[in-house]
Amino acid sequence: MSESRRSASTALAIGFLSIPIAMLLAQIALHAIGLYLARGTDTHPAEAAEAFFATTPGFFVAILLGQGAFAIVLALAIWHAGEPPRLRLGLRLDRERWNHGLWIPLALGTLGVKLISGFFLVPIFGSGEEYSDALHGGIANAGLAAAIVLVILMSVLPALIEEGLFRGFVLRGMLRAYAPAFAITMSALLFAFAHPDPSYAVLLVPLAWWLGWVCWRTNSLVPAMWCHFTNNLVGAGFGLAISQSGFDPSKPEEIPTWLPVTSTALLVLGVLGFFRAKSVLQSLPEPPGPEPDQRTSRE
Repeated sequence: MSESRRSASTALAIGFLSIPIAMLLAQIALHAIGLYLARGTDTHPAEAAEAFFATTPGFFVAILLGQGAFAIVLALAIWHAGEPPRLRLGLRLDRERWNHGLWIPLALGTLGVKLISGFFLVPIFGSGEEYSDALHGGIANAGLAAAIVLVILMSVLPALIEEGLFRGFVLRGMLRAYAPAFAITMSALLFAFAHPDPSYAVLLVPLAWWLGWVCWRTNSLVPAMWCHFTNNLVGAGFGLAISQSGFDPSKPEEIPTWLPVTSTALLVLGVLGFFRAKSVLQSLPEPPGPEPDQRTSRE
């Protein structure tokens, strides 16, 4: 087996293993927290942990636990690879393929992908209410200052850690020997189903494919990190704005005027940004592909 094929196979294997490993690490931490909180009481550790995570400090801890588990997997993967992290993950802009006018179109285009794909997928698979309600509930239950910190954490940490693992290590490793379409699809599926709510995971597949395509076309992880960051920032920021407005989603007749106006504006800008970013990315020089003798039959 050649070095490029070995590297690609290792990246794919780590992508598959990252999900159960991260889940195991998170469950161990959750159990330890439950035992600590329930000590000296008749409360079951699971109930103590559940009550804690319904609080604002608990929500902070939940974010750190989830991202921390993936961070450990990423650190071990980089250590095993034995390559400089900046080179292995693509933490630099490829000057031959990057257009600095892409920052805003990429940010808006990512929102467009999320909104349009959700329009078609939500009626079929549901809205992933369990996962999204947990996120927005954590913001709504926090004070303004704490909620802002939560929004920042939810925007920055996944953009760094999840992108580093699924697009930086897994996708870029697979591109060394696998055809781009196969590598992007596999990394997208792994990323999407690393999220706990199955219906929410399905909704993430188009967004994950877009992030992978951006990473491949620019030959860099940085633009994908930017897209992930802006997507989470707008989503969490929107949740914060709704919670601060006092709007009750169970009473749609009381919907504030700014909500549909803002949503429509984001949709229009997202569609325009998507086509602009797609056009520019397709005009860039072709990224390096797998060696001719290493291409799989999955092209």
